[in-house]
Amino acid sequence: MIAQAQWKPVRNHSKHFLNTAPEDVEYKHIQVLAHRIYMRALTPELRYAPRLIELADSDGVLLQYYQAQVCDKLTLVDDTSNCYRHIALPLSLQHKCVMRSIMAVGALYMSLNHPSAMNHYYYIALHQKQRALNELRCAIASTTETSRNHILVTMLLLCLFDITDNCQTSWSAHVLAASNLIEKSTRSSLESSLVTFVSKVFSTRDVMGRSACGKRAKFTETAWNDPREVDFTMGCSSELLMIISSINDVSTQLTANEDKVNLASRINTLETQLDDLVQELPSSGLTPSSELVLSQTSNLIYNAAKIYFFTVLRAAKPSTHIIKYLVMEQISLIQNMKTLESAHLWSIFVTALYASQDEDRIFFMEQFEVLKSVSATRGSTQAAQSVVETVWKKRDLDLDGDRVHDSGMNDWVKYVRPMSDGLNLA
Repeated sequence: MIAQAQWKPVRNHSKHFLNTAPEDVEYKHIQVLAHRIYMRALTPELRYAPRLIELADSDGVLLQYYQAQVCDKLTLVDDTSNCYRHIALPLSLQHKCVMRSIMAVGALYMSLNHPSAMNHYYYIALHQKQRALNELRCAIASTTETSRNHILVTMLLLCLFDITDNCQTSWSAHVLAASNLIEKSTRSSLESSLVTFVSKVFSTRDVMGRSACGKRAKFTETAWNDPREVDFTMGCSSELLMIISSINDVSTQLTANEDKVNLASRINTLETQLDDLVQELPSSGLTPSSELVLSQTSNLIYNAAKIYFFTVLRAAKPSTHIIKYLVMEQISLIQNMKTLESAHLWSIFVTALYASQDEDRIFFMEQFEVLKSVSATRGSTQAAQSVVETVWKKRDLDLDGDRVHDSGMNDWVKYVRPMSDGLNLA
């Protein structure tokens, strides 16, 4: 088993220097950071276990920033199942590829959260990412079947980096690589809790992303024990996620003009599965506030899945009664939510696409602005918002926008998919 990190309490009076030594930074345009930059110690101090990796002061700042300001933003509930904290951090003390990846992510978030020094931190982030990629190549070349946890964690963190960095389309390459690694590795070489966590993260990103672009699955490994249970990280059940995946698969087959009779039967089955779906909250370990967040999020994703089903497989339009009803339900639900996180992006994207009234569109524009204030979703939200605005404009200009097109194409095929390749929505 992988040991969990322990943390010292915050010491309010302490400060750290951000002194980047020349040997730690190879590029001249980064060496400006050799000047001393004071930071208030808002982060807990890591109680370092015996380790193989020695850190410069500046590296320690990035590590602590990741621990205190990043980890808890990446899941809906920050408990022991959060592998960004409880597996990645301990592994970083032993493996350079994990350490460099964490520092890259930490620096990237610092660039987003400190606009006055954005360029400095972004240069560091790119430099650390390049070093992480180099270390990852070395780790893959030298690894044995004994343990591959560090490789899988590095892929997870590099995927997070690319998504956060203006939603670089390369994020999906890490998903595919992780799927191949899990498939080819023995059970003893990967920690089961890590495989479960990564499978949840990557399968959700894959399903949500290809729901927009219509591509085939890149990640097929899932390891959810209870298909009805709402997950702390993803905000919905694996059963609902698989229904969304199936909707996309059937829509692709419809576009390819495959067996219509068989597909009609599958569509009816999916509708029944959606109607009968039951999502259950975890039976223990939830505070009242966490329980409310999970309940609201699972309902939000469920309603969005119904909008997705009717618009993709039943050719429903913004003026269709069920769509108008579901859009209003979503607006009411969002208005009662205290915060928005990355787990809400897909639902807001799907719903916003079918907002037809000016006041509803303004509402969703405001929600996108809220999501852009969350560092983990800023780049993805900007890309998603751009797609939504373009769809609104094209639909408004299309004289047939409120009727079924003669070509038989639904709105997703005609408007959304041509613009959504590589879009991250989770």
